Amino acid sequence: MDSAFLPLAARVKALGNPARKYLRTVERHGERLLARLEASGRLSHIHLDRTAPALAEDFERVAAAGREAEEKLVLLGTFYAVQLLHQNARALEQLAVDLAEKPDRSGAYSAFLERTAEEFSLLVSTYAGHVLRLVRTAETGPFVILNVAMTADGPLVAFRDRSPREIRDIYASLFTGGAWTQPRPVFVDNWRIEACPVNGPMVAARDQRESTHVHQGIGSGPRGRDAVRADRHRRARQRQYRGCQDTRS
Repeated sequence: MDSAFLPLAARVKALGNPARKYLRTVERHGERLLARLEASGRLSHIHLDRTAPALAEDFERVAAAGREAEEKLVLLGTFYAVQLLHQNARALEQLAVDLAEKPDRSGAYSAFLERTAEEFSLLVSTYAGHVLRLVRTAETGPFVILNVAMTADGPLVAFRDRSPREIRDIYASLFTGGAWTQPRPVFVDNWRIEACPVNGPMVAARDQRESTHVHQGIGSGPRGRDAVRADRHRRARQRQYRGCQDTRS
């Protein structure tokens, strides 16, 4: 990891395992982010050592530092990881102060949850807006990006697609070689619904291994489904949740 990010790694040590995924992103692409920001004359204007006071402005500058779409996605994803780590660390630091100074512990926790939810929503929406501008084309049609992971080959996007017949299955596309691969279905459910579902996939990647998970509440009831790709071979499995109930009215 570049020495510029060592204070960040030390700051988020208390976050434990949840922080490791984002630290790996910073370790892998942090040097590239620094190099492009410096080459474009924007390094001094980007908040890498703390949470950015104006997220929209920083994300605009980071995106402008990239030379093509693929590089822009890498830089944006790395900056998102940096900001998310700082945001989580600051939230826990502020919570510790509030608990020490305020006798109303329940009030302190309530304020903590409200504050973190608002900050996280702003961060995700700002990041997602930039990603959408980069990946949307006239041919993609309407869809909602739900999760992105950096693979060894490039950014992997998993989303709920929408066909002309209102089929809304989970699809995935990989940005590699300067272009997006043809979106392929992760799960073929043939779910037809004239509405906008809010549930979608979670995707994670490490080296040549990718995993996509989605919770479904259709058909026989709530269940979890996973698709795993390792060394170019993909397999899918379905796991029925136990103790879950279908709460649809």
